[in-house]
Amino acid sequence: ASFVTFEGHKTKMEIFWDIFKQVCKIPHCSGHTMEMGTFIRRWAESYGYAVKSDKAGNIICYHDEATLTLQSHYDMLCLGETPNLELIEKMGKLSAKESTLGADSAVGVSLMLLAMKDKKPVDCLFTTDEEIGLIGVKALDLNIKTQHVLNLNAQEGETVYIACAGGVDLRGTLELQRLLVEGAKYYECSIDKLPGGHSGLDIDKNIPNANLEIVKLLNKSDIKLADISGGQARNTISKSAKALFIIEEGSHVPSQFKEAQNQEHVHYYADTQNILSALVNMPHGVKKDNNIYNIPHYSVNFAQMKIEDNKLIVELSLRAMDGVGMIQLEEQTRSYLDNFGFKIREENAYPAWIIEKSEFAQRLSF
Repeated sequence: ASFVTFEGHKTKMEIFWDIFKQVCKIPHCSGHTMEMGTFIRRWAESYGYAVKSDKAGNIICYHDEATLTLQSHYDMLCLGETPNLELIEKMGKLSAKESTLGADSAVGVSLMLLAMKDKKPVDCLFTTDEEIGLIGVKALDLNIKTQHVLNLNAQEGETVYIACAGGVDLRGTLELQRLLVEGAKYYECSIDKLPGGHSGLDIDKNIPNANLEIVKLLNKSDIKLADISGGQARNTISKSAKALFIIEEGSHVPSQFKEAQNQEHVHYYADTQNILSALVNMPHGVKKDNNIYNIPHYSVNFAQMKIEDNKLIVELSLRAMDGVGMIQLEEQTRSYLDNFGFKIREENAYPAWIIEKSEFAQRLSF
């Protein structure tokens, strides 16, 4: 990718948006960030910064007089029409057509690129694959020379964060009994275009979860399930889900159920009732409030579900503000999955950042 050009007498904000739009043009989905990494290294070197990388793909750009390190991750969660973003500017707002914009954390990356363009005395640390489990940070093998690091991965401007929930992902797998059938009429049902949201920031906003909504609908009818899936990523609230199933001849067919176009299916699952019972009350939402700071103390996001190789697979993202809360939440969630016979695997654990009003944070807040 070539660099943006800065013609005429643009304001600092206009230059920032030029950089941001350039970043959006470069593919940088989590797990596929090589092109963006190359762009960052070339950019930093062109403005006189010394550049180091590690095996994980993290990049640090050094300024000789730096007293502060800025940090952002340079991967984005790709949903919809990505990685090729078609930007839309309307009424002073920027979005992407049928896609996430990737402002998390392209805004932070763009601010750091702007800082290097202005040759500010800061070091810039770009970490990778944050969206799929903090992979870059966990494998960081670079020397941070400054005493303080400021992470720019926040949604609110002029706000300093002094704590963050820790988390862990649980993947549950349930063996299913597949039965063959001939000549059955299949129906399908889907829920789509719900608001969605972030599994941490939006979990307390009562946003409907498509995974739960479709199971509630299915649970009202006498069906034999052939397939079900929903959810986009572990750190997003599901906005779409779909199911394929048989309805006994003569039974009432709700208006939301449509006859399936593809009638070549030859199976259903004998475990249908157990599947629906497990899914309809799957842990989701805020499980305990933090009344001191008016935020969720711990929460669960029922992120994804699917049937694959005759197994029902569910993925849940757990978050808690302290270690004790995480232990309690994980025990509760495991107990629920155990009751239905799920085999459970823990993934992507990371500790909570406990509240601390440090001298550095207080200086930034003024």
